[in-house]
Amino acid sequence: VHNPKYPPPNPLKDLQAVKADVKGLERFLTKFYGGTEITKWHKPISKTFSENKDEVKRIAEKLSRTFIGGPPVITYINRYMIIEVKNAESITENSIPDENNLESNSRSYEIFGWVPGARKWQDIEDFAERKDETEWVEELKQAMYSAGKRNFPSQIKSTFHSFDNEKKYRPILYRVDYGESDDSMRFYLLFVVA
Repeated sequence: VHNPKYPPPNPLKDLQAVKADVKGLERFLTKFYGGTEITKWHKPISKTFSENKDEVKRIAEKLSRTFIGGPPVITYINRYMIIEVKNAESITENSIPDENNLESNSRSYEIFGWVPGARKWQDIEDFAERKDETEWVEELKQAMYSAGKRNFPSQIKSTFHSFDNEKKYRPILYRVDYGESDDSMRFYLLFVVA
């Protein structure tokens, strides 16, 4: 049994595949549990599967949802930011390109006193300069540059105060996605209370 969006995995390619859509699962369940053709038993494994078509359909629908499912629900429990850079070559140790490249949620934007909307790298630089706490931004640039060169980045040790000065945060660069068909990169940051 496999997700109908994809071919069966290689180890199973020579076996009889069953697509995990409702129709495919109904046929399989009826034949395997409700019949004797596959099992070669003298009687069906379960009368339900040979006699109750509605129950077979209900079970097939439930199994199908399990295999196919929907997109995962992503919930960030920390404050976060995703920085997208369209051209990785444009990153230097001292500079990140100023593009419409910040993605986050309103809870995370509160740290900076921002309302949700399009944000650029320059917004981070401006915030740090207004707070007179630029060291964390310099360390972040170096970490992004290092990751852009596919090296392991140094930990960011500097912290900064939130917009309202209630809390201190330390950014953590915890993931980098490299574009497959282009030179783009996505940097994933968490902001943890220091």
